[in-house]
Amino acid sequence: MDWANRLGISHHLVMDEVYYHELGHAIMDTLPDGAPNPYLEVWGRIVEESLANAIAYRCFAGKEARQVQRIMREQPAEYLPYLAVGRLLVAVDWLGGLGLSEHHLKALLHFPQYDVMNLVAWKAFKKHRRTADQYVEDIWKDFAKHLLIEGVS
Repeated sequence: MDWANRLGISHHLVMDEVYYHELGHAIMDTLPDGAPNPYLEVWGRIVEESLANAIAYRCFAGKEARQVQRIMREQPAEYLPYLAVGRLLVAVDWLGGLGLSEHHLKALLHFPQYDVMNLVAWKAFKKHRRTADQYVEDIWKDFAKHLLIEGVS
């Protein structure tokens, strides 16, 4: 409530933003039991929080979207790249290894923003992280670094 009052924004809107953000985490909850959780590492937290905020932000339009941006500007650094996650694309050459059909990959490439494609790739990475090559993890680490640079710039 203090956060909403300080920003002059309805606490209902803040609660809606938090709800959609947490729903974003639920959408990304593909980690198998016993698999190492990338969220416990800084780079994984940057990717996941950015994607969760991108999901939440896309749920609003007009004046509410601008107010949600004000809310998000107050968050820690790892939450800030929510717009960058739609401008930057995780390495495309790796996407072929997701097990998606050619039709699905082509459909993903036609989205006007990359956040949906990055979300699909992140979910797949988490699901198969236990068997992923170090190369794939390094791609996500680099992606997180670029997200953070974009988010705090």
